[in-house]
Amino acid sequence: VSLGLFMKKSSDLKKILVTGGAGFIGSNLVLTLQERHPKAWIVVVDDFRSGHFKNLVGFRGDVVAADVSRLNWRDSFGKEKFDVIFHEASITDTTEHNQPLQVHDNVEGFRRLLEFARPNKTPVVYASSAATYGIGGKTVSREDQPPKPANIYAFSKVILDNLAREYARRFSRWKIVGVRYFNVYGPRETHKGAAASMIYQLAQQIRAEKRPRVFKHGEQKRDFVYVKDAVEATRL
Repeated sequence: VSLGLFMKKSSDLKKILVTGGAGFIGSNLVLTLQERHPKAWIVVVDDFRSGHFKNLVGFRGDVVAADVSRLNWRDSFGKEKFDVIFHEASITDTTEHNQPLQVHDNVEGFRRLLEFARPNKTPVVYASSAATYGIGGKTVSREDQPPKPANIYAFSKVILDNLAREYARRFSRWKIVGVRYFNVYGPRETHKGAAASMIYQLAQQIRAEKRPRVFKHGEQKRDFVYVKDAVEATRL
């Protein structure tokens, strides 16, 4: 029932905030929201470390160039009320092993955003990650299983989930939803270079008439999710 009420209300969205909106998933989300809610005013917050302006070609909203983990939200937005906040901003490079940097930027960015959203209990949908489950085994991952982060990026996402649970416990009527993305691929990931999906890497190699680089014997299996499907799930 609560989901139905939220979805019905979503048709009347007037102000939407998207952090990380110049990134891969973020930009696809922003442009989808713009299409689905043409009357809404959309604000993107992105420091362009892992995003690119070309991802937002055709965007008709506002852009604040800022690091969410250091942004003074009150100075920037005052008492501005948003109908919903989508938090996609993050250090997404899993090969970045600087622990203080990963934990600070990912966790403090989320903490500051929650504190900004708290007075109005603005609904928050944030990017968690499949990495919280750890290295895949033969069993199916379950949302309630203990996290097993294998790197500092995954660990930072576990802390985001912990924060979300604590805020949701303290404010039971506040909607805070984490989305655990699994191996997303599709348009607007070109700027990620070597960090782009395996599907993108293989496609580029084939396009350049090179032999696709397949590790071991190519017998391993892995699921990938098309970005527009991930965006639709996030939007809903």
